[in-house]
Amino acid sequence: MNSIKILKKSITFSANGQDCKLQDTNITQGEFSEDFNFGMYFSTSSGLCIVNLNTQEVRKIDMSVGVCFYTFQKYPSFKFGIGIVLAHDNSPEGERFWVHELSLEKPRLSDRKKSWR
Repeated sequence: MNSIKILKKSITFSANGQDCKLQDTNITQGEFSEDFNFGMYFSTSSGLCIVNLNTQEVRKIDMSVGVCFYTFQKYPSFKFGIGIVLAHDNSPEGERFWVHELSLEKPRLSDRKKSWR
């Protein structure tokens, strides 16, 4: 059974018969990639992070200035099967919330892909 457990100072991803426990504070959300090889989480202290659940390597993802993390959303057409919803301060095209795709090559988010509601 795959699960995510968020405690006060840690997050544990349990997938494919293995546990990956990470120490961090102020974690608000966590999610698995579609294939359960990666975990993603957001914490107000560390920001947006992606974890290789096989190697337990954690990479911080750069977010643009003027955006705030909002939530994770399933998007099967995206590489990891998950999109990152960000609130934009400047509300491009009159929309505040936009879905972004994650890239591991240069740990960063794509430009906005589509509006989110």
